[in-house]
Amino acid sequence: MVVHRIELCIAMVRMAIEFVMSVAETVVTVQERNTEPLGSLHRTSWVRQRVKKSMRLTYQKEKRRMTRG
Repeated sequence: MVVHRIELCIAMVRMAIEFVMSVAETVVTVQERNTEPLGSLHRTSWVRQRVKKSMRLTYQKEKRRMTRG
């Protein structure tokens, strides 16, 4: 029981780290795109989509890892 909770904690920390890294990558990409003539509303929507996609992929990856182990 304790081991399972520790594994779950580690998995959540991994997910958080991957999320922060993906957000950082998105910020860099957005900064690069800021040179393009896009409206701020379009840019905000794009960032939200990237963050949602990144979170979904990270969750799916971690879920697969947990079911294998």
